[in-house]
Amino acid sequence: MAQLTIQIPFSNEVIRNNVVTKVNETKSGICIYVEPQIQETYERSDCKEPVGVEPYHRSRWVFVRGLGIPGQAVNYRVRRIRCRYVNDAGKKRTFTLNVVGANTRLKMTDELVDKALYFLIDRNESLAETVQLLRDIYGVKTSIPALHRVKQSEAEKLPSQGEIIRLLHQKQPITDLHIDEYKAKGTRGWELIIRDQHGRLVLSLYLKKRSKKKFEAVLRWLRMLGIEAKVCYVDFWASYAPAIRAIYPQAKIQYDYFHIIQNIWRHLYREFTAYRKAFKKAKTDKEQQKLRAEMHKRLWDNRYLFFTHEHNLSDEDKATLEQLLAEHEDTILHEIVVFIRRIWDLFNNSRAKLTAHLKRLDLVAEGWAHKSKHFSKVMDFLRQHFNQMITYIEDEKVQRFSLAETTVRKVRRIETVRQGFKSMRGRANHFKLFQWRTYLASAA
Repeated sequence: MAQLTIQIPFSNEVIRNNVVTKVNETKSGICIYVEPQIQETYERSDCKEPVGVEPYHRSRWVFVRGLGIPGQAVNYRVRRIRCRYVNDAGKKRTFTLNVVGANTRLKMTDELVDKALYFLIDRNESLAETVQLLRDIYGVKTSIPALHRVKQSEAEKLPSQGEIIRLLHQKQPITDLHIDEYKAKGTRGWELIIRDQHGRLVLSLYLKKRSKKKFEAVLRWLRMLGIEAKVCYVDFWASYAPAIRAIYPQAKIQYDYFHIIQNIWRHLYREFTAYRKAFKKAKTDKEQQKLRAEMHKRLWDNRYLFFTHEHNLSDEDKATLEQLLAEHEDTILHEIVVFIRRIWDLFNNSRAKLTAHLKRLDLVAEGWAHKSKHFSKVMDFLRQHFNQMITYIEDEKVQRFSLAETTVRKVRRIETVRQGFKSMRGRANHFKLFQWRTYLASAA
C-alpha cells in the first residue's frame, strides 16, 4: 500500500518513521492510521546473522493519543504486526514489529510522553494541572492515572539509582558532598539530601529513622560507586562528623555557616526575649507604665534590627536601632548587639585560622560566657565545633555555605505541588526522572 503524504505543523516521529495508510478528519480532530515499515532483515538474539521475516496472520489496531494542535486533537490507529522467522536452531519464532514513536502499552506517542514529563518534571506541575494543560494546549484527553503510569513506565526504563550516580560522577566528578536532612511531607521519617559542588541533586533517600550506622552505610555505598569525597558540608547532627571520618578519613568537614549563625542567633534571641518579657512585667506607676508600653511596642516591632547585619540596615533602620539602644541604655540589649558584631567580625574578617582562634579566645577572656546562660551556650557551642566551622579560612576551595539548604527548598516545592508523594516508589521514580532529565538527558 502506498504511503500517504500528510502535513502537520509540528515534528512527528510516528509519521516520519512509519507508513501512513489512511487519514480521517472530523470536527473533533484527526485520526491517522499508521503501520510499521517491514524491513528485509532483523537482528534477533537467537540468530547470529540478521534474518528475513514474513508477516504473521495475527495483527491488531491500537488507539494511540498524540499531540494535537490548538482546537484539534490528533490521534492514531497503530497497526501492531507480528512477524515470523526461523532461528539458528531451526525453530519458528514470532515477534511484534516496533512502531517507531508510538508507545502502544501507554497508548501515547513518544512526543506526548515527553511533553507530559516536561510539565510534570521540568516545570513541576501537578498531575491534575498537567491533564488540564495537555487538554488546553494540545487537545489531548488523558487522566491522572494515565500520567502516573507514564511516570512509572519511564522511570523503569532508566538505570538504577546507583548507576545514575555513577553517570553523574563520570560527567562531572563529584568531590564535594553537601548533606542535609529534613522531615519529608506526608511521612514520619527523614529524607536525606545530598548535593554535589555542581549544584546537582545526587541522592534523595528516605530514612525511617536517623542513625550513625545508616548514614555510614550511605557513605560507604557512595564510596563503592567511585565517589571520593574531599569536602563534606553538614549541619550539627552529632552522627555526621564521626560517620564521615570513618568512611572518608581524608575529607574536610565544613559546618554550614547558615546553621552556625542560626544556632547562635537562636540562643541570643532567647536572651532578647527574656529581657523583653521582664521589661514588660516590671512594676511601675501608671504614668511610667504607659511610657514603658510604648517602648515595649517599639522594641517588639523592631526586634529583628538587633539581628540584622549593619551593612543591610538602611539609614532609617540604623536610626531606629540607635533610638532603641538609647531607650534601653546599660542593658543586655547593648551586650547582644556588641556580641553579634564580634561574631560577624570573627567569621567574615579572619584571614587565617590563627586569627580566628585568637578572636574566639578574646571572647573567652572577656567573660562573655558569664553574661547569662544563653551567652554561655553560645560560647560552649563555639568551643565544641570551632575547627570545623572555619575550615573555609585555610582552604580557598572550601566555601562557608552549604548548597544543601537550597536543595531542600527545591525538594519541598516538588513535594508541595504533589501534597506529598503517595508512596516511596513514586518518590524514587520522580527523583530518578528529575536527575535524568535535568542532568543527563542531553548527554544520553
